Amino acid sequence: MASSSMVKMGSCLKADDVQELVKSKPRAEPERYIRPKQERIGCSALNAPASLQIPVIDMGRIVSGCHSTRQHEMARLSKACQEWGFFQVLNHGTGHWQLLERIKKVVMEFFKLPLEEKEKYAMMSGTIQGYGHGFIFSDDQKLDWCDMMALATMPKSIRKQNLWPDRPLLFRDTLEAYSIEVFRLCQHLESFIAENLGLKPNIFEEILAENVQAQRMNLYPP
Repeated sequence: MASSSMVKMGSCLKADDVQELVKSKPRAEPERYIRPKQERIGCSALNAPASLQIPVIDMGRIVSGCHSTRQHEMARLSKACQEWGFFQVLNHGTGHWQLLERIKKVVMEFFKLPLEEKEKYAMMSGTIQGYGHGFIFSDDQKLDWCDMMALATMPKSIRKQNLWPDRPLLFRDTLEAYSIEVFRLCQHLESFIAENLGLKPNIFEEILAENVQAQRMNLYPP
């Protein structure tokens, strides 16, 4: 979730489609996509000690664990919020595995469409909704080696329905179902965070009335 201003940020300066760059088989990656050495992740970072690894929160332990197990996991959630600001969630109960597989399938099918079809949903000026690259502020800016589709999903009033692809056929229905499940997950997480802060469970729903949900889908070619 994010504030409503999120969907108004970004830019749509033109950037090459990464999949098309791959098809052209360049002798070397374009300079625009090569990060300075100091920004690259080395092998040592991939084998970082546990204290430096992204926290993992087991929602199953919070929802159905015994009292001591729940308290332990809630403490880990509190620490993750204070020291990291983000975390990975396991056993979250978001839909069925079939739904997760369906969303991955339709997203991949979309990325496989011809470029001219995907560009029907090109990112709109002044927003980060649509197909392309977001947050491009200059022509010499370093870019991620990916193609992106970003859509605001909740509430429905902020959606740009003309940017929701008609192909593949099940894209819209699948994204709708997935967004509902993710929204429910966020509500549960908010209530647990509120509990850790000694606040009433629905406090964030009250003070963040303009919260929106957006889904960003990335494809990283080799």
